[in-house]
Amino acid sequence: MAETTTSTTVVILCGGRGTRFRPLSFRVPKPLFPIANAPVIDHSLRSLPTSGVKAVFLVGFYGGSEYETQFAHYADDLQSRLNVPVKYLREPVEAGTAAGLAHFAQDILAPNSDAILVANSDVAGALPLVDMLKAHADAQAGGVELTLLATTVPEADATKYGCMVVDGVEVGAGGVGKVAHYAEKPEVFVSNTVSCGVYVFSRAGFQNITDAVASAAAGGDGEGGSSGGRSAAAKAARLAAAARQPVGLEVDVIVPMVAKDAVQALVTHAHWAPVKTPSAALDANAYYLGSEALAGKLLVDADVPFTVVGNVCAADLASATIHADAVIGPNVALAAGVTIGAGARVRDAIVLEGAVVADSAFVKHAIVGWNAIVGEWARVEGDPAHAADADMSATILGDGVEIKPETVVRNCVVLPHKVLKADMFDRVIL
Repeated sequence: MAETTTSTTVVILCGGRGTRFRPLSFRVPKPLFPIANAPVIDHSLRSLPTSGVKAVFLVGFYGGSEYETQFAHYADDLQSRLNVPVKYLREPVEAGTAAGLAHFAQDILAPNSDAILVANSDVAGALPLVDMLKAHADAQAGGVELTLLATTVPEADATKYGCMVVDGVEVGAGGVGKVAHYAEKPEVFVSNTVSCGVYVFSRAGFQNITDAVASAAAGGDGEGGSSGGRSAAAKAARLAAAARQPVGLEVDVIVPMVAKDAVQALVTHAHWAPVKTPSAALDANAYYLGSEALAGKLLVDADVPFTVVGNVCAADLASATIHADAVIGPNVALAAGVTIGAGARVRDAIVLEGAVVADSAFVKHAIVGWNAIVGEWARVEGDPAHAADADMSATILGDGVEIKPETVVRNCVVLPHKVLKADMFDRVIL
């Protein structure tokens, strides 16, 4: 991490139901899912400056006592590691990103920071957060209220994201420039420069969020009140209106800010990828295992009795049982308490806590869920080259799944506690 003189409040957008991340999100919220044995959020937070962070807020719609408890424990742990206040703020209704931020505006603005850094939790990559904060501070005198992080993607993929035209930055090049046009997931090609889902607002810029939500509430039923209304009644009215017609950050806030020439973008070519699905989590796992952040923490240089190939990390080798004849790697993350049998081969995989890969079993491009069992001589694998679609390019075993011996499971998603006795291919197994 590097330093910056800008005081910063960090807001991590944790999302809600995690439907595309099932069956793994049945057990743990996606932002807390372990990739390379660390929660998804942790990897982005490594890019924060070493000084100047005044508070971290995790904003999400994950409800229920189990999820609330997980976020509370994570917030406590993160607070002890960062030595700054960390708090989980649960949105009372699912009303759009902007509405959630506006609802907690009083909390977010209370630290009185120079900048509010807002980031989606489900991104993987080398995020140049310090460079963003510096670029934003340098541009505020020129009327910039928001700095976006942007990257370039293949033209065929561009319409999946928020697309922008950045003045002064040639297509395919990096740099900082004013955003001349922004379109959220347009139906036709606009640009292959896209938003990374990371934003730096000035305090004045953040006011655009509360104004947009208040305006939507007033337009909906005339009871939204002014943007400065902080009473319980005013906040409830804004939330009720936003629940009926969600207020999004991109369309309802960023587009109007671009129209008033208040937005710039830092275009980076560092690695960036969204983590929307379990298959994407495997790609992120491989990326982080090869990153500088994990240098010196891998098993490739460790004195272990089993064979390690390439980048492999283990959360707690002392709690694991791994046979000397097992071959593990590359791109494997082993959680605590796993068992890997004699002759087993595991590569390009995440093996979660308590899972068992029995003797002579084969696991490739797969996530083996908590306490799942892959029987002797079974094959659990993903085959991206022959998958029906990208979401089915890996095999994902939910919590407590059992694959019986000599069974082949390829390109399947298996919901928790299922027992498979027959070969399965290209299926979601309910």
